[in-house]
Amino acid sequence: MKPIKILQFTNKPAYPQIDGGCLGMAKMSDFYDTDLNYSIDIITIETAKHPYDKIEFEKKLSESTNVKSVFINSKPTVLGVISNFFGKKSYNLSRFYTKEVEEVIVNLLDKNQYDIIQFENIFVGQYYQIIRKNSNAKLVLNSANVEFEIWERLAKKASFLKKIYLKKLAKQLKAEEIIIWNNMDGIIAATDKDKTQIIQNTNNKIPSITIPFYLNLNNYKSSYDKLSNEISFFHIGAMDWLPNIEGVKWLINNLWNTNFNNTIHSLNLAGKSMPDSIIQLKSNSINIEGFVEDAKQFISDNDVMLVPLFSGSGIRVKIVEAMALGKCIISTKVGAEGINYEDGINILLANNEIEFVQKMSFLIENPSKINEIGKNARLLVEKEHNVSLMENKLKHLFDSIK
Repeated sequence: MKPIKILQFTNKPAYPQIDGGCLGMAKMSDFYDTDLNYSIDIITIETAKHPYDKIEFEKKLSESTNVKSVFINSKPTVLGVISNFFGKKSYNLSRFYTKEVEEVIVNLLDKNQYDIIQFENIFVGQYYQIIRKNSNAKLVLNSANVEFEIWERLAKKASFLKKIYLKKLAKQLKAEEIIIWNNMDGIIAATDKDKTQIIQNTNNKIPSITIPFYLNLNNYKSSYDKLSNEISFFHIGAMDWLPNIEGVKWLINNLWNTNFNNTIHSLNLAGKSMPDSIIQLKSNSINIEGFVEDAKQFISDNDVMLVPLFSGSGIRVKIVEAMALGKCIISTKVGAEGINYEDGINILLANNEIEFVQKMSFLIENPSKINEIGKNARLLVEKEHNVSLMENKLKHLFDSIK
């Protein structure tokens, strides 16, 4: 049978896999590239922040996969912020829409016939109109999260003037995100919660499935060897993402410095684009790594992951990775969204300073629980986040939109 020909469209290069967004996109690229039922081409936007590295793509993908990159200047400007604030268009989205990208798309579609065009988020999903004019392919949105929900949550915790601005951004983004949903032939959601919201806003007329973050578990070796009384708590995540910045600052200022700074335990922080405002908070008990070449090794080398996330959306890739590596995790309910967890069994939930202190102190007093919860976390990933589960779900979606 002839393979299904897919064009994957990303708003940043999936390789190298430097953050959760890249990991999520690479998961799809790897799957289509290695499954004989599919063939894949990739078009990726690159920016100064996320440059295209041809060598990294060639390392990961077969020679049959064609990759086209196009550079845009997506850096926010004061004029852009002001002009879009008083308009209807979302500045979050408009920064990623250019004539140059349109031209590359049209040229690519003129030379190729695709069955499916998969947008990896709404930042590229907004190009649906130019694609409809130049292709008969079915359009699928792979939605890692509900974007407007992130900004709504950020607005709730912001100061007065910032709240006004963020609420406006969220409102603009919501209007455009719903339009994009309604112009797809199919949607892949990262969580059942997101899928429910999408269904409600599309009147259940767009076929939708849930595909959480899946892993090739052969690449994740877990170990359970916590013996020392000194516990290394840690956080890892892209530090150019506002919810992570907000959470880590809270973690240091409201939690660590007031409760654990003078103990024998350590707090280790990693993630690309670590801001100076956080680097300056380094202390004897707080080690700030910044970008690490091997995120899995960093996770493996530490004991307990802390996820103080209060305003994100979708599923947290780094939590699933840490679970696969057998790590005990303390997370807010927001951080653990999309994961079929059992509090106290395969994760510990904490939603405020008191609860975080209680859960962290519990592990300090009962270090054997770190290994026990980590083992259960690994079992959960084996059951629900194994990449082998993805094939049937995708086949079901693609069959429904033929």
